[in-house]
Amino acid sequence: MRKYFLNFASIAFSVVCIATIVIYYILSNIGKDAVQESLQVTSTTVNKMLTNFFDNERKDISYIAYLLAQENAEEVDIIKQYITLHPDVYQIRVLDASGYEQLKFVQTEQAPVLITNADLQNKSNRQYFKDLSKTPFNEVYFSSVELNKEFGRIEIPYKPVLRFGIKYLNYQNEPHFLIINLDFNSLVDELRSNIEMNHFCSIYIADSSGQFLYHPDEAYTWSNTIANRDQAFLSKLFPELNTCLKKDEEGVCKSDKGFFYYNTAYNALKAESALFKLIVHCDNNTISNSYLPRVKKWIYILSICFLINLIPIWFWAKNRALQDKISKEIEVRNVELKKANQTKDKFFRIISHDLRSPLNSIQALSALVADEVDDNFNPEVKEYIALIEESAFNAKKMINDLFEWAQTQTQSIALNKSVFHLKDLIEQVKAEIGIVAKHKNIQLAWDYKPLIEVLGDQHMLNTVVRNLISNAIKFSHNNSTIYISAHEQNENFVLSVRDEGVGMKPEIASGLFDIGKTFSTPGTNNEQGSGLGLVLCKEFMRLHDGDIKVESKLNVGSTFTISLPKA
Repeated sequence: MRKYFLNFASIAFSVVCIATIVIYYILSNIGKDAVQESLQVTSTTVNKMLTNFFDNERKDISYIAYLLAQENAEEVDIIKQYITLHPDVYQIRVLDASGYEQLKFVQTEQAPVLITNADLQNKSNRQYFKDLSKTPFNEVYFSSVELNKEFGRIEIPYKPVLRFGIKYLNYQNEPHFLIINLDFNSLVDELRSNIEMNHFCSIYIADSSGQFLYHPDEAYTWSNTIANRDQAFLSKLFPELNTCLKKDEEGVCKSDKGFFYYNTAYNALKAESALFKLIVHCDNNTISNSYLPRVKKWIYILSICFLINLIPIWFWAKNRALQDKISKEIEVRNVELKKANQTKDKFFRIISHDLRSPLNSIQALSALVADEVDDNFNPEVKEYIALIEESAFNAKKMINDLFEWAQTQTQSIALNKSVFHLKDLIEQVKAEIGIVAKHKNIQLAWDYKPLIEVLGDQHMLNTVVRNLISNAIKFSHNNSTIYISAHEQNENFVLSVRDEGVGMKPEIASGLFDIGKTFSTPGTNNEQGSGLGLVLCKEFMRLHDGDIKVESKLNVGSTFTISLPKA
């Protein structure tokens, strides 16, 4: 145990020392790499998010315009339903060809409000109307972000909007304009939620001219409304961006101040005018300073972990020594068990050979004697001869079941599948089982098509069918009938054996195929058995990917059914 403890204690100490050096080096330099990698991920995320956003808005406004263009369209209901389902839509209006509002809804905290005709305005002098007028029919237009104005004045509190519109023809073939004002703050919130940045990175959003639409310092947000607006430009704050921020690009760039991620969304009408510019800035000094405390923290943690781990290392060393001792004992026991299994297998082979041979002779001789005697022979002696033949058959069956079951437990039995006709299997079973049925004067009623093809191990299936019929004979009354039927059902071959014997209780039926619950029950003529026959049937059907089941009712009879895939 001392050897294990010293070895692993020295290894643990070495690991702690190396880990301290590596972590110090990695954490001192990982900040910038991690930030750059995080910004690359941000680039992909934001680009996908913006693409989905603009695609969805195009689809929405195009669909609404299509509905409004239909004859007898309920314009008020269509627009009200849309603005109700989209709380991020601030206003939605329909203009005629001259720019006059024909219909307008405004979003309120309670519900969308339809503006009365008296309050409708002429929007022909607005830049978005002029741009939209030049846009082809059914092509979606997006405007630059700006603060919303009503009657020529900026609304207070500020309501930043991103407008998108579409020009369409109504059912009278008159040009109309559908314009939707989206609350830009909802897009800003979605952008921020999709950018997973560390605490040392700041987010900025500017309009097409570079004035701030969003700034970490609220005093600079919507800088086009403040007095000192000349200092509230993106180019003033980050002049280095002029070298990497281009009108039709998005990506990551690096400067002395740190890392920048930028993304520019463009106006669908004029490529030289950006809808807005998204900037994520990660400062170098902040990055470096933020990781130094973590380096010291890891050094303390690793030192404490080393001291604490000495205790479990001691217990581990003690446990390892005990496990080595146990492993050696298990190895010795395994060798002994292997020898015992080999002896058992040899014993089963001896039983199989030395007992089956004389029983075969007894059965054959008794059958020969039975064939030679005539009707005038002593009836009592004839009965004894039949009893000898039946007893030899039952004993041989018991030994066969025992031997084959032992083979399944040691995985020494091979499954040799082939395709054969059902009649070959039935004829073989008839020859083997006939004497037992004849002794109790039991009729076997067969119902099958001889040319049905079966795919399986003929020897195993012979054992299964023979066991099921023998079991039915055992628990049937003298002078009764056993019904054996076989047919194809969907993708399976199904064979059933039904008797009119003593039946059984449900709790007995549920344990027939379980070796732990199996026990031998005398038959109607006090026939004995091993109790392994049905367990063996279950195992053979499992090897065939098949199934066996029983339905039984006390004093009425039982039906055993097997099924396996068709050939």
